[in-house]
Amino acid sequence: MQRYGFVVSSGCKLLLGHTTGGHGENRCTVSDPLHSQQCSGRHWTVIKGGADPGETPLQTALREFTEETSVSLSVEEPGDIKAQYTLPNGKVVSLFFYEDEGQLLAEVDKMKCTSMLADGQPEIDAHKFFSLEEAKQVCLWNQEHLFCEPWHQNRKDETMVYPTKDATV
Repeated sequence: MQRYGFVVSSGCKLLLGHTTGGHGENRCTVSDPLHSQQCSGRHWTVIKGGADPGETPLQTALREFTEETSVSLSVEEPGDIKAQYTLPNGKVVSLFFYEDEGQLLAEVDKMKCTSMLADGQPEIDAHKFFSLEEAKQVCLWNQEHLFCEPWHQNRKDETMVYPTKDATV
């Protein structure tokens, strides 16, 4: 299943959501020993999710952002998808870029996820803006490449396509 979302920047800070308990495709388990040390304490993620039937990539990204932050983005011209990568489970994640003019940064403490897990907990239990360097340190291991300097500097000019993260690296 294709997943779509946003990399949201406010000045030099990037918005990430904290996954509740490090669940789902991002969870590190005993059966995943290669990544358990890499993942330890790294449960911050870009806001993204799967498409509902009939949705366009942009509609999916906007709906997921609203569900996971309780904020509706106003996107007049989203541009093209700016980053793509493949999760170890084969799901492709495609991300749009959104430049915040300070409104989201000011409201980050009021953000609330309305999308719930099977156990009734929210998918995202906290939201925070991080510097580029901080984002590389706290993001899920399969997203750290999203916060490299070249992509951040060229985010509006070109699409970055990342190879599948090799489990043996």
